Amino acid sequence: MTKLNHPVSNLSVAAINTASPLGHILKVAAPLLDSLLGINKLRDIYLSNNLSGLDKQEFSEKLLNVLGINVLGAQGVINKIPKQGPCIVVCNHPYGMIEGVIIAKLLTHYRSDTKVMANVGLKIFTEIKDYFIFANPLKPKAAINTSAIKQCFKHVNNDGLLVVFPAGRVSFFQSKKQRVTDGQWNRLTAQLALKTQAPLLPVFISGQNSPMFYNLGRIYYRFRLLMLIRELLKIQKRFINLGAGNLLTPKLLNKFEKTDDINDIARLLCYLNDERFVTPWQEDAQSMQLKAIMQDVDKTKMTSELASLPCEQHLLDFKSYSVYYGYQDQIPNCVAEITRLREITFRTLNEGSGEPCDTDKFDASYMHLFIFDHKNEEIIGAYRIGQTDLLQKIAT
Repeated sequence: MTKLNHPVSNLSVAAINTASPLGHILKVAAPLLDSLLGINKLRDIYLSNNLSGLDKQEFSEKLLNVLGINVLGAQGVINKIPKQGPCIVVCNHPYGMIEGVIIAKLLTHYRSDTKVMANVGLKIFTEIKDYFIFANPLKPKAAINTSAIKQCFKHVNNDGLLVVFPAGRVSFFQSKKQRVTDGQWNRLTAQLALKTQAPLLPVFISGQNSPMFYNLGRIYYRFRLLMLIRELLKIQKRFINLGAGNLLTPKLLNKFEKTDDINDIARLLCYLNDERFVTPWQEDAQSMQLKAIMQDVDKTKMTSELASLPCEQHLLDFKSYSVYYGYQDQIPNCVAEITRLREITFRTLNEGSGEPCDTDKFDASYMHLFIFDHKNEEIIGAYRIGQTDLLQKIAT
């Protein structure tokens, strides 16, 4: 039998401050509540795996291994975080507990100056308390929150890396949106970024809790809090994906007039990494019968057309490259070559019309903006533009 070490963390409801109005009741009811809330099972895991007293990084790694949690995409997040200097990472809050441990362990390994603003409930693990700046999202006016905000500002101003879960609470089912997602994001993160001039990195954490968790939460929202430890134990043997958006620099953030706008863009860039919003290309696109690509257009004809264009349609020169714009009736051979190259390019991305060239009725009425390489006498890039004023005249 494995020898159990002395527990450093007091994993029990009885550890709640007995000075509170419910303190005495909670202490008496602790054995029953520990069983109902899953705390007994968590304590068994804690003791049987000798987690007590471990260093925070070792504790986190061992806990994740015991639960069988595999984290994917970590390097993609690390690659977008500055190696030094102030930075704020914002994440969605799908589970309520374990994501704080995951992100703290990951980023601390990369930068030792990492701090995570987290729910005071994570104080249950003494071994990892040094990761966190604790707050109480259930009581916005609590004194601990004022202290937490001051600590966050100080940490970022001291060039630290700060992680914030702007929702403050675990994701839940929202009837209006008909899906599980974060509640409203707090403006604190945007205010921190603006006042400290720190870049902001949105990170998405995949996954959800059990259907029972969300169903009970719809009956009474505090049931979600009571179920968090049981949900933690259900996460076992799961892959959790991390995805990072683009780093929002202070220069970019300063262009927004309102903190709500920063919140919106950060949240959008976070959730755009959710695989549920990614639609893969259709696999059967290449199964169509592809016709042979048309023969390339005579280069002499193209250069002749370019020489005949008005000077104002020759926009820019760089080395052997020139930028032009024109219309199909001016440069029919150049446009024909553009449609040939367009089909070739689209086919490399499992798209394309399957015809010898990719063209439609719009080629006749749109402006064609393109780059011509005089050295090799070839078009190397093109884009067509619909000019609404001209198109309106054509339509009428």
